[in-house]
Amino acid sequence: MQTPSSTDVDAAVARLTNQAIDGLVIIRTETATPATLALPARLPVVVSDSRFVGHHPAVATDQGAGTRQAVEHLLGLGHRTVHHLAGPEDSSPGQLRLETWRARLEQAGRTVPAPLRGDWSARSGYELGRQLAEDPEVTAVFCANDEMAASLLRAFHEAGLRVPQDVSVVGFDDIPMAEFL
Repeated sequence: MQTPSSTDVDAAVARLTNQAIDGLVIIRTETATPATLALPARLPVVVSDSRFVGHHPAVATDQGAGTRQAVEHLLGLGHRTVHHLAGPEDSSPGQLRLETWRARLEQAGRTVPAPLRGDWSARSGYELGRQLAEDPEVTAVFCANDEMAASLLRAFHEAGLRVPQDVSVVGFDDIPMAEFL
């Protein structure tokens, strides 16, 4: 599957001016930004792409509440701290999840381990999971998305760690596969 370029998105939006539509829902634009996406005047727009939140009405995940719930759940299980497999630095949701994770641990008076940064991919979760599996201090991990959490589980399994007996893991996003992990 090829990722559409900003030019492709602009061309698609331009075609909308000649069609009778009541509104536009932007789910994900990949490379377009609020500065580069030209929308027809007076076209009602709702977004879920985090780069457009604040520029248009939005439907979005409550990143802070979800992260707080994940960290509080893990601390409530008795873990001294929670390690974090974070998303990329250039991701607004990833950054908010990281900041909320850190703030929640600090509020609880817990040690804040250095986060490990993935790129949302299963491959990065697996590679970073192998690093975490070598650290005997790791008993709980909050992963910034479910893809990284799924592959972290594989890395832990290969290292002989049992989830949840040896290490507790929480992912974020609730993708359909998550209920089976």
